Amino acid sequence: MQNLNKGNITVVYPELKIASGTGSYVSNVLNGLNATGVHYRAIGIRKHEFSFNGKPYFGFVSQFLNSSFKYAKTTIVHSLSPGSIIRGTNIVTVHDIIPLINKEAYLRKWRDKMAFNLNTGKVLSIPLLLLSSNVLKNQLIKYLDIEENRLRVIPLSINSAVFYPSEKPIRLNEDKIKVVMVSDFNPRKRVDLVIKALRDDPEIEFYHIGPVNSWKSKFEEAQALAMNSNNIHLLGSLDVNLLRDHVSGADVFVYLSEAEGFGLPPLEAMACGTNVIVSDIEIFHETLSSNATFTKLDQFTADTVKGLFKNKINREGLVNFAARYSIDSYTERLLEIYDQMDSGRNKS
Repeated sequence: MQNLNKGNITVVYPELKIASGTGSYVSNVLNGLNATGVHYRAIGIRKHEFSFNGKPYFGFVSQFLNSSFKYAKTTIVHSLSPGSIIRGTNIVTVHDIIPLINKEAYLRKWRDKMAFNLNTGKVLSIPLLLLSSNVLKNQLIKYLDIEENRLRVIPLSINSAVFYPSEKPIRLNEDKIKVVMVSDFNPRKRVDLVIKALRDDPEIEFYHIGPVNSWKSKFEEAQALAMNSNNIHLLGSLDVNLLRDHVSGADVFVYLSEAEGFGLPPLEAMACGTNVIVSDIEIFHETLSSNATFTKLDQFTADTVKGLFKNKINREGLVNFAARYSIDSYTERLLEIYDQMDSGRNKS
């Protein structure tokens, strides 16, 4: 990969002020590249969202305006999200393909249509699309008839400096099953469903960890559902050390998302040695294999948690499985793709 040390790479990333899966991805990619010593230019694209009635607005407009005046001439210009595509981008990481394959469901409101036209719609014109799973790849081929040679798959990575079994796991009540969920209050995360299933159960203590972000109305709905339930705790955002301590001290980690492009939190929980229950969707079968308990959303109950509690997977086995998703592994495969692109350009 000698050519990659000559300044042939530009990485364009969204500057995000709120916690998100995309933000974790950006951090891991940049840290991985820095660790290799490969020289690259970094361009940040600012995203500013405004909250109104508990919902996010106009972040896509700020991304569009901030990216419109940026340009790169390097052989490889990798935009780490559709919202950070600039002139010269020839590879883009796609995290969510729902706007691409199901416009009717996604483009319900004027702001969704504008977001698609300004940012997401650019994706299909980029020569190479980088995806986190074969589920996404197969859907793009099936629904949009995109040529397979334009698609590359690299599973996302876990930051092992943050997610590992804590030496100080938090156990506030040894007599109860501790259940933890980490997410924001995006409606598809189904925090409401988890609270309804677990509230008032005398054998379970449930802790939700994560920011409100721009989902104020859904957060207030969760608060209302948890009201007068002594076993439901909404902790908000926590320092990463406290987060790790809570997840490591949990008996069960729950993540019942309706849809994911990848879904890092269950793997991060496994890296802490914690057993996981996830929604029965295709992406989790690919990323988690047989190491999780799968449940249909309408079949999740407190008994689902109690069943896993009685039949836990060995903690060491979970940690070893999650270690496959390392930043080093991701970076190595990413550099292979960069090298292939660079070599192809040099030959042509």
